[in-house]
Amino acid sequence: MKKMMLMTMMLAASAASAKMGTTQTLAPLAGQSEFSPGLSYIGASYKMENDVSLMNYGSGAITQFKYYYGLTDNHAMGVETGYSSLTFKSTYMNGLDVATYKTTNTGMSDIVLKYKGNYEFPVATLYWSLGHSFSPDKRKSKSISNEEMETNMASGQDANIASVAVVAPVSLIKMGASVEYTDKLDGKEQLESTSGIVTDYTVSNGDSLQTRIFIELEQVHNLNFAIANIRTYGTKSVNESGTSTTESTGSDLLGYELSIRHAVNNNFELIPQLNYYQHINLKDTGIKEAAYAFVGGSARWVF
Repeated sequence: MKKMMLMTMMLAASAASAKMGTTQTLAPLAGQSEFSPGLSYIGASYKMENDVSLMNYGSGAITQFKYYYGLTDNHAMGVETGYSSLTFKSTYMNGLDVATYKTTNTGMSDIVLKYKGNYEFPVATLYWSLGHSFSPDKRKSKSISNEEMETNMASGQDANIASVAVVAPVSLIKMGASVEYTDKLDGKEQLESTSGIVTDYTVSNGDSLQTRIFIELEQVHNLNFAIANIRTYGTKSVNESGTSTTESTGSDLLGYELSIRHAVNNNFELIPQLNYYQHINLKDTGIKEAAYAFVGGSARWVF
């Protein structure tokens, strides 16, 4: 999330930044509608501890749709959702043959209702948002065979989301920082074995914390660079009878995010983006190394 201004007069810079925004803090003005479709392709490479596989990789496409309406120049309401299709594969030796284990993740992601606000101080602008995420279904995993699994993209858990960001002009750049916390509520997960046996679980925990520092150079197509830390805490799954408990360790990602925002006209922008993330703090996670790259972008239409 981001916003800033330039030139020498701080008050004028702060006022302008609230109206124009940066890539992370964009919002419509009073009476405006904002529609932003996005498409990204992901490539992943990973290796687990004590892994005997020859190769572990993932790929796929992620779409996202956002709509916001400006209640005033400083307040907006909207909705976000998306659809993804991802495939992760591991190849390994099975005797003299090379076998592949495949997991396919496909479906609609969670639906987020969100409020955005901002307030201008003399030397900076404060941005905040409050939202609630609805999972469209249980988190479902189905074992097709010993070498193939299918899952949906629903998290299975509703969540409360809050964020805050501060942006200020520094010479000819805009500089800012943001924090977002997601509080996951108890939800449902369903596992289906190859024999068709279905087991339901209650899932808890899984909160996440995202922090970013970023800069934006307006004079160069709003060139934007951010360093992000995305920490997801582990989940706890208990089956219906309470006889089986599974816990995950969570993850800790360090990311680098690069984008530009090109104005085609006064109402339409194109935002190509390139992101790279790698796992850090791998102790007790079972992961030896992992990295993800996203290339794609979005369009922003204000009407």
